[in-house]
Amino acid sequence: GVDVFELNVWRPLTAHFEEQLVLGRAALVEVDAFHLPDTTGTSYHVEHVKTTIGIHALDASARRLGYFHNAGYYELAGADFPGLFRLDDRLADPGCLAPYVEVVKLRARAPLKGRALVGASIEILGAHLARCPHENPFRRYAVRFEADLERLADASLAQFHGYAFATFRQCGAAFEFGAAYLRWLETNGEHGLGRTTDACDAIATPAMTLQLKTARFVNAQRSFDPAPMLDTMANAWDNAMAVLTERYGALAHHG
Repeated sequence: GVDVFELNVWRPLTAHFEEQLVLGRAALVEVDAFHLPDTTGTSYHVEHVKTTIGIHALDASARRLGYFHNAGYYELAGADFPGLFRLDDRLADPGCLAPYVEVVKLRARAPLKGRALVGASIEILGAHLARCPHENPFRRYAVRFEADLERLADASLAQFHGYAFATFRQCGAAFEFGAAYLRWLETNGEHGLGRTTDACDAIATPAMTLQLKTARFVNAQRSFDPAPMLDTMANAWDNAMAVLTERYGALAHHG
């Protein structure tokens, strides 16, 4: 019951967002996490990282914003408001490129619920399974990571954080969401997915450990052996994909 489509940005961002909110539509916009208070301890006022938020409430005159980010809902105000939307930048440089924006529009029909929602979700799952790589990606990454470590030996912490965001953090987040999705399926009648959920967790947790150990390696030259962790992740991926493909892969032709 949801359509997502690109919004052509030709006016100030806040004007577009206010109009879409009046129409009952949330906007998805790429922003700099440097200005998002929910990232305190990671990116907030520390580093510039691209991420996407869903805008739910906006008061341009009061410089307040309510937004969804990852699994939570948050608010920001004050100097973070013009910083997030680069309002001052666009005044100084009218040629400043606008971010990518999408709009979430609810269809006229009622959203699916109950088993109908689960069934539709499983069809999408089957389509995703059809696109899974034939070769275990973590075994490929284990080979690549050896070369990456050599490059990271002389890298700055800033360079490491960029690398970590593109690798460990993406991997960990993806499989955390994967585990959460499988738990949702179980609570909605799809039983017997516990071991597959554990396999997703067995990928997400080592990803965090790899990030910490690699950070110590870059910062203090403390060497470590990544092979056991990467092997655990590879085996978990094999186990999870085998079960999911056997159970839901046959539905791929519906996607």
